[in-house]
Amino acid sequence: MYKSNLKVAIRKILKHKGYSLINIVGLAIGTACCLLLFLWVQDELSYDRYHEKAKQIFRVAFQYEANLKVRQYAGTPAPLGPALVREFPWIQKIVRFGYQNLLVKCNNKLFYEKIFFTDPEVFDVFTFPLAIGDTNTVLKDPHSILISEEIKSKYFDRENPMGKTISLRDWGDFIITGVFKDIPRNSHFRFDFLGCFANFAKINFDQWGMYNYTTYILIANESPIDSFKERMPQFIDKYIGKEKRKDYAFTYFLQPLTGIHLHSNIGGEIEPNRDIGTVYIFSAAAMFILLIACLNYINLTAARFAERAKEVGLRKVLGAVPAQLIRQFFSESFLYALSSLPLAILLAEIFLPLSNSLWGKTLSFHYFDNPFFLAGLTGIILFVGLVTGLVPALFLSALQPIDALKGRNKSGSVLTFLRRRLVVFQFTVSVLAIISTLVMVKQLHYVKTTDLGLNKENIINIAINNSEEAMLKYETIKYDFLQHPNVQAVSASCFFPGQPRWNMNYIYEGLDERKNNMTGCIPVDYDFIDTFKLNIMEGRGFSKEYPTDETNAFIVNEAARKEFGWDTPIGKELNIANWKKGNIIGVVKDFHFNSLHQKIGPAVLYIEPPHFEYFSVRVNL
Repeated sequence: MYKSNLKVAIRKILKHKGYSLINIVGLAIGTACCLLLFLWVQDELSYDRYHEKAKQIFRVAFQYEANLKVRQYAGTPAPLGPALVREFPWIQKIVRFGYQNLLVKCNNKLFYEKIFFTDPEVFDVFTFPLAIGDTNTVLKDPHSILISEEIKSKYFDRENPMGKTISLRDWGDFIITGVFKDIPRNSHFRFDFLGCFANFAKINFDQWGMYNYTTYILIANESPIDSFKERMPQFIDKYIGKEKRKDYAFTYFLQPLTGIHLHSNIGGEIEPNRDIGTVYIFSAAAMFILLIACLNYINLTAARFAERAKEVGLRKVLGAVPAQLIRQFFSESFLYALSSLPLAILLAEIFLPLSNSLWGKTLSFHYFDNPFFLAGLTGIILFVGLVTGLVPALFLSALQPIDALKGRNKSGSVLTFLRRRLVVFQFTVSVLAIISTLVMVKQLHYVKTTDLGLNKENIINIAINNSEEAMLKYETIKYDFLQHPNVQAVSASCFFPGQPRWNMNYIYEGLDERKNNMTGCIPVDYDFIDTFKLNIMEGRGFSKEYPTDETNAFIVNEAARKEFGWDTPIGKELNIANWKKGNIIGVVKDFHFNSLHQKIGPAVLYIEPPHFEYFSVRVNL
């Protein structure tokens, strides 16, 4: 029976070649778009799931309340992890990470790298396979260091790096004791160097006020996770003190490892994360595209209703029952879905490089090594076959033989009504898609034309953090730059617009010193304001005519003035993290230093030559 249905379906496709081609191409395009979007969604949902104990790993995060605002931060103090193990028996192990950008000298090569440091138990918690070395001993010595396979190729080519020395500026020499396989791309943070945490934290091991480290815990199966929140007030009372907890109003909470990438966008993230809302949008877009392709098939089927009605009438006269007709129509729809699949895969492969460039990923289709993708592909075929075969199966199989042969049928009227409604639905979706596109275009136009508060056009940013000599002789290099006729201005700074800046505690006149308030801090040189053409609203900019500007002068933005509650900030005293004290000499107009998605926060500019890592050169183009 099924063989007969298949033969009839093939004859139908071959007989109406134009009609069949339109259906197959339409379904292929919809399926190809769905495959690409499905691949992206699957990749986003796969983050950190490659760890064998992923479901048992949690990150400890920090939440505090200041000025009636609740803030969350991924940084934690060094002694937190050991204290948690002592107080919560169901916590099996803890792993801490810290990192710092350091100048690396190795094998006559010099680069500026981000160096991570962690506890030796890292291999008991996370799945980071070693290509060379023993997980039980590689981080035993405080001056040992591991490198990734990529770094091995970068510094040593084909040479064996084991036992070689890596010099870290201001940290001394480290011995390579192992090589780990490159961290998968679908991880919420990645690293290429891994040193010993004991050597990194040093004097901060017992400091509860230094929130510079990321803490992960490994729990036992069926652990009482809810007790963590319940017992946290007592934990904080014991280790930090009731008075401090009252002043800071803070607590610690747990984040599942597999949920960090899509559900965590708190402060102090090692790398930027995605939002689960984007996954929902992409998933909905995939379903809409596939549904529209199915509706095109249904509309074309409805257009041939009269011809198919006579066919149904003849079949029923010859003894066919509704169940046989339903199987026939579903056979045709599934055959169309399967016929469109090769073309859909071909289109998806053709447009995958373009999609990767738009997404900033390097995805690929692993058809036989990816069971989830195969399950999704099967689901798409089933969805297309069922949806496209449902309408003709229900309406055409219900026709009475005499009415069908004489052209009198109520189902045709109902199908015509349905077809019109489907066309309206398709036009509605198309209009919504056009409106969404226009909104996106306007958003892009806004991003390109909005007043950022600074002028970033014709600015070239040059990193000098990989050259100690350049950092020490930045004034000489600036002078050489300015000799070129096409260079208008040059500035040195620790960050340039678009990079995350430092956030530090601040104290000002009249503020309770126990309050935990933070502001953005940007070390700059004297020419930063002129180079980026910031607008001074009050006071003055930095000037070499005032020798104290380099040691105890601050310039704040309007958001900082509002945050501090000052009507006349000039001359007010400010203390940054009990490290740098000085007076406000000027106020600049608010400028976007980070993404436009983020609200402009308080920012403080000050002169700090040792921390300059970039030149910003304004050129004539």
